[in-house]
Amino acid sequence: PAMLIYLDNASSFVGAPNENYARELMELHTLGVDNFSQEDVKEVARALTGWSIAFDANASDFGTFRFYPQLHDFGAKRILGYVFTAGRGMAEGEALVDLLTRDPGLAPLTARHIGRKLAVHFWGYDPPEALVTEIVNAYLATDGDIKAMLRVVLREDWLLQAPPKLKRPYHFAPSALRARPSEIRDFPTLAYIIQTMQHFPFQWAPPNGYPDSPEYW
Repeated sequence: PAMLIYLDNASSFVGAPNENYARELMELHTLGVDNFSQEDVKEVARALTGWSIAFDANASDFGTFRFYPQLHDFGAKRILGYVFTAGRGMAEGEALVDLLTRDPGLAPLTARHIGRKLAVHFWGYDPPEALVTEIVNAYLATDGDIKAMLRVVLREDWLLQAPPKLKRPYHFAPSALRARPSEIRDFPTLAYIIQTMQHFPFQWAPPNGYPDSPEYW
């Protein structure tokens, strides 16, 4: 639901599909840049029309995911070379996710994109190709199980080879408090410290997240 709101899909409907969520679903979360076309973005946006949230504050499911059939584009679509037949509703979006994450031709792209992100985050800025390949293989062998991928990158033999990695401010501040006795007990104080280091949660406007590079920090 948070992503649907942040990337404007909660208000995307037939006749006026918003492309933000569709683009980031492929660019940031699955295939990676340069593995899809602008036409694919348009068609994915159509497939995700009606994917929204419950807006009624008095409803028991307020703020959770809800599919609105009356807002969905039921026409036929062609996405990444695959034909999505007309007349499908919420199942169309579910089939889209399966296509991006499980299709034999596309799953390796998603596995590599996510695998390298995990390697950079947990191992180092320039991970060995052998490590990335191992993570990719774990994805493909387990149908994309994230825990199986993490077991690879956090394995002792790989971590023993890892170079030092800069802690970003959000991680540095709490770890410093853990390492040394402190009188700081309240969230506002910790929040102020992190804010002064320009790494406060949810304050990075683009959808790609705060940079993970020593040059930036």
